[in-house]
Amino acid sequence: MPRRCPRTWFAMSLIVLFIPVSQAIALAQAEPQALRHGDHPLVGQIWSGEVQSERQEALARMARADVVLLGESHGNADHHARQLEVLQALLALGRRPALAFEIFDLEDQEIIDRQRLAGVADADDLAEAVNMSGRGWTWAEYRPLVQFALDQALPIVATNLSRRGAMAVAMEGLQSLSGEDRARLGLDRPLPEDAMQRL
Repeated sequence: MPRRCPRTWFAMSLIVLFIPVSQAIALAQAEPQALRHGDHPLVGQIWSGEVQSERQEALARMARADVVLLGESHGNADHHARQLEVLQALLALGRRPALAFEIFDLEDQEIIDRQRLAGVADADDLAEAVNMSGRGWTWAEYRPLVQFALDQALPIVATNLSRRGAMAVAMEGLQSLSGEDRARLGLDRPLPEDAMQRL
């Protein structure tokens, strides 16, 4: 059996933030999925690092973690359903995470915050406010997660660079980002030497 988690867990689109990073638990799906890879040996298994664990044990560890990364293969609706199950379980265990979404660009944060302050309670209204259509995301797969955040009054954090922003970074470097964004993303200080060596 492979020891590495599949690429699925590196295509992150939802990050459950509790505060700073101290541990991240990779969850291969809790149940077999119908859409893809149903015969893959990792389907239905839960791994923490290189150790296989039971679902309740994994959820308990996630509830104690500062940051939990819930990834998916884009376009696999079953992965999104498992993400929602994990979020529901974490709330049942007493956590109230902020949800950081790759589907929302950094520039969307001000709009999201304004919509929340105005009392917007429907995920479709929020998607319309940030002009979600045409971005390449399958909104129907992300909608239940965004709606859950709205229903539970959980913070929604935009984490993605827009295409325009990504192109500016590629052409001009990190200086193309505002000082506020560089500080917020931790890009105003160098990476620790051991992290640089690993990269």
